[in-house]
This record gives sequence, structure tokens and C-alpha cells, in this order.
Amino acid sequence: MTSRRLLWLLILISASLRLVWAASLDLGNDEAYHYLFATHPDWSYFDHPPMVALVERLGIVLSGGVASAFRLRIGFILLFAGSTWLMARLTERFYGPWAGLLAAFALNVTAYHSVAAGTFVLPDGPLLFFWLLTLDRLAVALDSGGRLTPWLGVGFAWGAAMLSKYHAIFLPVGTFLYLVLEPSARHWLRRSGPYVATAIGLALFSPVIWWNANHGWASFAFQGARSAR
Repeated sequence: MTSRRLLWLLILISASLRLVWAASLDLGNDEAYHYLFATHPDWSYFDHPPMVALVERLGIVLSGGVASAFRLRIGFILLFAGSTWLMARLTERFYGPWAGLLAAFALNVTAYHSVAAGTFVLPDGPLLFFWLLTLDRLAVALDSGGRLTPWLGVGFAWGAAMLSKYHAIFLPVGTFLYLVLEPSARHWLRRSGPYVATAIGLALFSPVIWWNANHGWASFAFQGARSAR
């Protein structure tokens, strides 16, 4: 059996197990709290940006508009299936298809991402998906021969990651360090692509900034204080 077929088999089995598990468990404390996000739409919330609420709403819409623990989790399970595919694709790009399959398998057996972020209503699931998507688009952009268009995808993916969890701020930091430290990539610092991508990401994230500005910077202050401990 080819590595590609094994990858799809892994995704199918993993998603099926998560769906069964999701249907058998009531909401946990954090999940019940995040359900309030979905019932009170806003541009941001006290401790997280709005993506977790949007994914919850997606699951509700896909399952007929009625909320339940299972329906709230559907979107997160689908995103983890996508994360598995992206992990394989990204690794395959540099190390070949079998390495991609191994990386996808490793992701599915890691305790936190496999058990929690891959099933439950937590912002880490969307963050993982859009983080990997940003890296995937970045790999394409860096290999694009100077074209601007691939950088648009980087910007939209990073913006979605920022709407998932504030940790995504480290993506442009890491990218900038790579562009500075890697001689073969420094020419991108003189091109518009990285700056256009940054502008797109910030534009997508701007409603969260606006919300914070109108709520005493509550979310930024809360997460900043947690990070400083």
C-alpha cells in the first residue's frame, strides 16, 4: 500500500475514533465555557480571539442547527483531520512521502494534540490547523521564485491563526529570524511579499484589536499577565 493511501486510512480511522469518543462524553468545564462564546457572538472574548466560537458554530450548522456536545466538537475533529494532512504534506515537501506519513502518525499519538486539541472544544485545535497551514503556504511562497501571489495565502493563513490563539504571534517572529539568518532567503527582505502577508494578517486580526481597545485591553492584559508568571 502506498504512503498516500496509508495517510488517508490514518485520517479516516483517527477521525472515526474521535467522532465516537465525542459522542460518548459530556462537555468538559472549558468546553462549556467556550459554548458561551458561540451563543454570544463577538469580535473577541476575555481570554481568546473568536475562532473557537466560529468553529463551534460550524459544527452546529453542519448538524442541523441544534447544539450538543457532539455537534460542538465536529468542527474541531474535522480541523484535526486537516492538520494531519497538512503535517504529512509539509514534512513530505522536505523529507519525502514516508517521512510525511510518519510525522502524521506521530501527531496522532501525541497526548495533548491527539486527545484534547484534536477532539474537544479548545482554541488549540484551530491554532494547530492554521499554524500548519501558514507554514505550508510559507514553504510554497519561499520557493515561488519571487512571485507575490503565494504570500497572500501566507497572510490569510496567519490571520486565521491569530484569530485562533495569540500564540500565533510567534509565526512572523520566527519567519523574520529565518529570513535574516538564512543567506539564501535574505533577498525576501527586499521584496514586498512578507510585508503584504503581514499586512493581510494584521487586517484580519484588527477586529480583535478593536474589541480590546473598547474593553480596556482586557484580553491582552489577561493573557499577558499569564505569560509573565
